Amino acid sequence: MSIKGVNLTAGSMLISLLISTQSYAGIIADDYDTNRDRLQEQHQAEASKIIEAKKPIEKIRAHLREKKSYKKQQKHFKALYKQQQHEKKAALKENREKFGKTYKESIKATTCGAKILDKQYGGNTAWFTGLTILQAVKEQATNQEALKKLTIFCQKELKNFKKLKKKGKLARVKYGDFDQPKKQLLEEFFPGNPKIKNLLKNTTHSELMCTVRGGSLSGSFNWGATLGFYKLKCRTHTGRRLMLIRMHGTVNFGFGGGIASYRPGYWQDAQGIIREKEFLLPYDSNPVRGSLVYGFSMGAGTYQGNQVDLLKLHTVHSDKEKGFGVGFNDGAGFSAMFRAKDLKPDFNELFKAMGMPFRSWQPGIQPL
Repeated sequence: MSIKGVNLTAGSMLISLLISTQSYAGIIADDYDTNRDRLQEQHQAEASKIIEAKKPIEKIRAHLREKKSYKKQQKHFKALYKQQQHEKKAALKENREKFGKTYKESIKATTCGAKILDKQYGGNTAWFTGLTILQAVKEQATNQEALKKLTIFCQKELKNFKKLKKKGKLARVKYGDFDQPKKQLLEEFFPGNPKIKNLLKNTTHSELMCTVRGGSLSGSFNWGATLGFYKLKCRTHTGRRLMLIRMHGTVNFGFGGGIASYRPGYWQDAQGIIREKEFLLPYDSNPVRGSLVYGFSMGAGTYQGNQVDLLKLHTVHSDKEKGFGVGFNDGAGFSAMFRAKDLKPDFNELFKAMGMPFRSWQPGIQPL
């Protein structure tokens, strides 16, 4: 019995030992799993911190890549722009040599008719008169004497419109309203011509598309001033072109000074034509006007400036000017803009839509 008892006791001890060993192994396994999960969480947290720390660097790198790509694109567009301007001049020269004074008279008559459309004297009244002139230009495109008489007639009509407007005898115009009467008149004068319809319907917005070049000079020691000068080259939807001048002056509070300038970038339109970046300016019969302006400029080395039109009468550009200088200037003052002169028109698109016999220029590249 004792032997059996010993054997039973030994067996019980062995079983207890095995159970204890298994329990201890389970505890170790649980601790290992817990530690592994905790280490994984720590590694993930550290990895997240590294990723978050790299984000600003990646943003800077992405910005630099984007800036480099933009500069490369602008350089390419600038070269294409110069090429297209050269091609336009060649087409213009060819028309002058081939058609002589007839081409010149066509330009004069079209300029007058387009001006009546752009000005929208009395709405549909001006629309009818302007379309009458353009239709006559098309019909008499190779008749120099008829074009001369047409120009004289158109100038008289234009003068009469101005007098009526001055006396307040013309109906008020709702800009941007390409109504049914206008559509019917357009179909009557140029039937089945969607190109000229798409072109001339934009004249109802009465707006100028302008590029701007210029800059400003600022300086102060406690008190000072900023002076700016800008030259705007604008075009209408018909192709008429004119130059506006804008000047501004502000009284500043600050120190230091600098000089900053603005030049437009380039873009490609739906037809593949490379253009300088433009902004829209309301077109009325009296572009001479003034406005209050707020100016702000600062920098060390690279000097940046910006002006805000407080009355929103005219804003020459929304981008900051860039230059060089050291200082900080903040002030307010007055700006004025006035019409300087008419520029040579660009009726390439209008003549093409009208079906004129002249050579029209086409961009040699496909739109992006």
